[in-house]
Amino acid sequence: MTGLVDGCAGLALAMGFAMLAIRQPRAVFWCLATQAAAAAAAALFAREPLLAAPPVAALAVIWMVLRHPTASGSVGTTIPGAVGVTIPGIGLGLLLVVLCQYQADIGLPLAVTLLAVVLAAIRRQPALHLMALGAMQNGLVLMASVVGWDGLLPLACLALPLPLALTLAADSRGLIARAWRDSPRHAASWPGWMTLAACAAMLGATLTVPLGALASVFAPLLAFDGMVQAWTERTDTAIPAAARLALLLRLGFVVLAVCTTQPVLAWLAVLAAAATALAPGGSARQDHAMLAYVAAGLALLGLLLLGDAPPAVAFLGLFAGYAGLAAVVPDLAMPLLVLLLRFADGTGWPPVAGALGMGIALAALLGCAGLLLRTGRPHRAVPLQLGQASLVALAIATMQPEGRFAAIVLLILLILTRAACRTGNGPAGVLALAGLAGLPTLGVFPGVVLVVLVISSHAPWALLPVVAAQVPMLLAGLPRRLRLLPLQPAVLSVGWLPLALALAFGFFAPSDLIRWLSALTAGPP
Repeated sequence: MTGLVDGCAGLALAMGFAMLAIRQPRAVFWCLATQAAAAAAAALFAREPLLAAPPVAALAVIWMVLRHPTASGSVGTTIPGAVGVTIPGIGLGLLLVVLCQYQADIGLPLAVTLLAVVLAAIRRQPALHLMALGAMQNGLVLMASVVGWDGLLPLACLALPLPLALTLAADSRGLIARAWRDSPRHAASWPGWMTLAACAAMLGATLTVPLGALASVFAPLLAFDGMVQAWTERTDTAIPAAARLALLLRLGFVVLAVCTTQPVLAWLAVLAAAATALAPGGSARQDHAMLAYVAAGLALLGLLLLGDAPPAVAFLGLFAGYAGLAAVVPDLAMPLLVLLLRFADGTGWPPVAGALGMGIALAALLGCAGLLLRTGRPHRAVPLQLGQASLVALAIATMQPEGRFAAIVLLILLILTRAACRTGNGPAGVLALAGLAGLPTLGVFPGVVLVVLVISSHAPWALLPVVAAQVPMLLAGLPRRLRLLPLQPAVLSVGWLPLALALAFGFFAPSDLIRWLSALTAGPP
């Protein structure tokens, strides 16, 4: 790091601490402006002029959003109740800065990025959440100025705060609420059929366009999942047109993330999918959006540092970012696992990456099991889905070819079983929920058995938490009652199709397909 770049990073770090200590949003904005200028100057001094544009452009967008008098509260108002969290936040920030200085050249940019995460965590005002994302972007620009970059990274840095900025600007003017409240609800079912046709077109494209090995497996499955959801909602006239458009956009971005081989483009697609899922306004939804975008920033930090920093820092950012995104937007768990599989197949992970991955996966699995102990029976599907996704991540983190094979099998079964769960509370939906819990012979059961066998061979110490987590998951999947439906809707439910596909793949998959999947996962151990 040159002296000028080092000085700019130090100024940005000082502004990061100032934003933690200051209680007035207007003063925080001017600290952010100084930090953005320092990040842009560092990019210029490092001879990376493209990196100088995102901090300036994002600052202009934030300023335009905050100019509106009702945008997330008054900008000049002191934050009520902020004193109680300021001192612990500064203490945590100091601890992180000290730890970051052990990372040599990337220490200052890493500290700036983590201070932005602390700012987002200790403040509740949406305006400060937006400025925290701007500060996180500045840290990423500083990091790229030090370690270098390629591809679409400047666009990714610019995109990080934009979804929340656009959401706050639209929400302050009532555009989002109006779009969802006044969106046409047609008495006829043709909008639902059009949505179904668009999803079917995406499925057809994934089956006909040449794709990579992993994409050729999972892109059609994810498109099929979206088509099942569109089929289930096709005749529901209560669904507004905005919700149907959001489904199509989210499905399109998910398919793009799985199909592309460029990591930053996949990250942009995931960010766009999260934005479409979190678009409707409301304070609770804005809090969720902030968590998702901070997690996306951590994932981008991990992508940026892969191969250019200590592996513990890079993989911790990547794994934590993916886990946070999946927790906030559960529909993204499956495409994120596909991206993780691609990283595992394409590069040999160092041992510390496997240890971090297993630790985060086990923590997520136990957390989902704990939620099932407290969650009412009508809300079991999401914790069960995320629990099985944690098992997939655990299998990937074993860093063994058989672990990746088990992960692919379980992930295929999980996508099919989740698609069946979307069909409602009829017999197919009840059996799909039982299959999502891993009850024998149903749904994901064959994949869970494979993962347990892999763990018993390569990480037997993890069997105890895995088995402990499976107990509440299995109990949550037990059907208490079977809702009686007329014979024709029960028999003709579309949920039977993904259930039958899961059963056929889990127990009767052709040997040629098994050999091909084994060869697909025989990457670097």
